[in-house]
Amino acid sequence: MGARSGSVAGFETFEQSGQMCSAPGGKPSQFTARHTVHVDAPAFLWRAPIGPVVVADYFVGGTGGLEVMMLGAFPLARIVGGAAANQGEVLRYLAELPWWPDAILVNGSLDWTVVDAKTIKVATGRGVERGEVTFELDEDGLIARASAPTRVYAEKNGRMTKHPWHGRFWDYQRTGDRLMPMQGEVAWALDAGGFVRQSLASHMFFNGLVSLSEEKTRLLGRRWVSETRCPPCGVFVCRCLTVHS
Repeated sequence: MGARSGSVAGFETFEQSGQMCSAPGGKPSQFTARHTVHVDAPAFLWRAPIGPVVVADYFVGGTGGLEVMMLGAFPLARIVGGAAANQGEVLRYLAELPWWPDAILVNGSLDWTVVDAKTIKVATGRGVERGEVTFELDEDGLIARASAPTRVYAEKNGRMTKHPWHGRFWDYQRTGDRLMPMQGEVAWALDAGGFVRQSLASHMFFNGLVSLSEEKTRLLGRRWVSETRCPPCGVFVCRCLTVHS
C-alpha cells in the first residue's frame, strides 16, 4: 500500500492544498495546510489559514482538539478532549494512513483485520475512544476508500452530533520511495444529505521524515500558551495558532 520495509519511525510533515465546506450547500473555502504526523504513534497536528481564520486540528498525547481563531487571536470555536472528540481525531489519523504509509509498518498500536481480498480494517485506542476505519482496496491493492460508521460533527449551533463518515483517495504517484495518493476527499453523510467536507486538490511530500530535535529547534523561541503538547516538538500547542506558520 505504498510503504516499504526500510521505513524509519519519526515524524512526517506535509503540505496540503484544497477546499473545505462547513455546511451542506456552503461556499467552498480554499486552504493550504501544514500537516505533521507521528508515524509510530497516533498523533498529528494540522494547521490551515483560511482567509482571516486559522484552523487547527490535532490529536496530541491522547487528546483530540479543534480550534478556530479569527486573525490568530480571537477564539471562534474550541473543542478539546472528551470521548467524542478524541475518537474523532483517532479516526482521522487512521483514515489518512494512505498519506503516511510508513505508519502502516512501524506503528505497533494499530490493530489490523483482513475482512476479504478487497477489504481491511484498522483500529486503535481503548474503550469508548477506540476508533476503527474500514479500507476498500483497488485492483492494485492500494487504498481507494475509507469509512467509519460514525464520526463526531460540529453543528453551527455548537451541538456535537455523530454521522457516517467516508473518504476516497486517487491519483497515486511515487514520491521518493513511497507510493501515495495525490488527491483525496472526505465527507459526512448528514441527515440533510451528504456533502464533501474537505477536498484535497493536491498533496505533496513536504520535508520527508524529520526528527524530534529538528522540529523542536525550528520552533524554539515561539509563544506557546496551551496545556496541550505539540507532537513534532514536545512543547506546547499555541492556542493563538500562529506558532506553526
